[in-house]
Amino acid sequence: MTPMERLHETRLAAARRLLAEGAMPVLEVAGAVGFRSASHFAVWFREQTGMSPTAYREASGEIAESKEH
Repeated sequence: MTPMERLHETRLAAARRLLAEGAMPVLEVAGAVGFRSASHFAVWFREQTGMSPTAYREASGEIAESKEH
């Protein structure tokens, strides 16, 4: 794995965790994982996961709710 691939993997893991927690707006998540632009973050996140950050957050919430019941 190249250093850039490792950086992307680390950023993606952090973004997924922050989005799943649901406490931070997407704009703040973008900044927290090193993006200056929320739109660039959203494009990158969709390329990596196939979902928008908002859709990922919503899906994560549905998974968490189903585990509670």
